[in-house]
Amino acid sequence: MDTIRILPKFKGVAVHDRFKSYDQFDFTNSYCNAHLLRDLKGIEKRRRPWVGKMISLLTRAKEFKELDRLNPDKIRKIEARYQEIIDHGFQQEPPPMPCKTGRLV
Repeated sequence: MDTIRILPKFKGVAVHDRFKSYDQFDFTNSYCNAHLLRDLKGIEKRRRPWVGKMISLLTRAKEFKELDRLNPDKIRKIEARYQEIIDHGFQQEPPPMPCKTGRLV
């Protein structure tokens, strides 16, 4: 990525697949919806109740975009529902706490 010298100078929002090498650059990250959905479907197999709700929300949001039916009000509603699902997920599965060694427990 450094070889072509595009990303080191980029200052916008980069939509990508969370590949670790992007972390070294100073831009805002946005993760690809297709990759998020794939990851969520993998988690869904472990029967996490919040995951199906997030898959449904992201899929509907994509459909609204494709049908040119997104507007500021709709986006606010999607963002609010997104946050509700995230909060619910954290209640069900709190993030791991780092231990003294810095590893996640």
